[in-house]
Amino acid sequence: MIESGHRWRVAIIDSGLDPAAGLPVLAQGRLDEEAGRIAQQEAVDDASGHGTRVARVIASASRPPALLIAQVLDAKGRATPAGVAAALRWACDQDARIIHLSLGLSADRAVLSQAVSDALRAGVLVVASAPARGAMSWPARYPGVLSATGDARCAPDQISALGEQGAQFGGCVLRPPGMQEPRGGASIGAAHVTRFIVSHVRPGSTPAQVRSDLVARASFHGRERRSG
Repeated sequence: MIESGHRWRVAIIDSGLDPAAGLPVLAQGRLDEEAGRIAQQEAVDDASGHGTRVARVIASASRPPALLIAQVLDAKGRATPAGVAAALRWACDQDARIIHLSLGLSADRAVLSQAVSDALRAGVLVVASAPARGAMSWPARYPGVLSATGDARCAPDQISALGEQGAQFGGCVLRPPGMQEPRGGASIGAAHVTRFIVSHVRPGSTPAQVRSDLVARASFHGRERRSG
C-alpha cells in the first residue's frame, strides 16, 4: 500500500497545457530559446492539444500526481534536442521524481544525452515514448530510460512488459473521454504507463524498483501479436 499523503512529482515535457483542462499544477514554464532555459509562467497554452491529452491521462491516476509542465513542442509538434535538454534540467531543479516525455527526436545530440544522464544519475525516473515497431527515437533510446509505447491489449489500468528489444513497456491507447479521436498511439500508451506507475508504485521508489514492480504487475508479457 502507498502511504497516505505521498504522491509522485511528475514533470511533463510536451506542448503545454490548456488552462481549460482544470488540472492543478505546481509549476509550469515555456522554453526561452535565446536563453536556453525554461522560463517560469503563470500558464502555458497548448496550440496542438497534445500535451493536454498526455497530462489528462497521467492526472487521471488513482492517486493524482503533483504536476510540473514544461512546454517545448511548437504548434506543429516540433522540438529541438537543446530545448528538451533545457526542460530536463528545469524538471530536475523542480525536484521531479518522474520526467515524462511523450515525444521522440530522430537524432542523438550530446546536449540531450548529457541532460538525460544527469537526470538518471540524480535518481529520476525518465519515461519516454517509442514506436511499437521500427527504429527507436531519442530519448527513449538512451540506456536507463524507461521506454514505453501503446499496446491495444491493455485496458486503462493495465500494462504489458514487452522485453528489451524496442519499447520495454506498453500501455492503453485510449485517450481521455471527450476527445474527437478516442484512440492514440505511442504517446498515449506511454502516458498510460506513467499513469500506472503513479497509481500503483510507491512514491520514492528507485528507477530499478519501478521497473521490477512494473514487470511483476504486468497483465501481458511479450509482444503483441498482429496479423497481416
